Amino acid sequence: MIKLKSQIFDESFTYIEAAERCEALGGDGLMAIPDMKGHETIRYVVRFKLPSSDYFFVGLTRSDENSEWRWTLPNLVNDDSVMNWSLEEMKGPGLYSALDFADINNKDPLRVQT
Repeated sequence: MIKLKSQIFDESFTYIEAAERCEALGGDGLMAIPDMKGHETIRYVVRFKLPSSDYFFVGLTRSDENSEWRWTLPNLVNDDSVMNWSLEEMKGPGLYSALDFADINNKDPLRVQT
């Protein structure tokens, strides 16, 4: 049985700092988004609990700008619907991804973040 605990911080971190913070707190990686229902739950929490924040790093990375995106915790992802929904945004330069909440009507939940 896997027991999950999620924490969202309203602080500014680089991707590396965020990953290190999760590890220091006993986590095994940045947040995975299991499916669209999971994305909507996260969106609700962020909108009402942390309304001043624009984006949050998640555990979707790539080793270089020409490689495929991979979840750092692939066993927690049910499908690739969230990533597939954002494919156009994910074509930009960068190795890390973030959930983008800057625009409530944003059609692409993920974006590349450097």
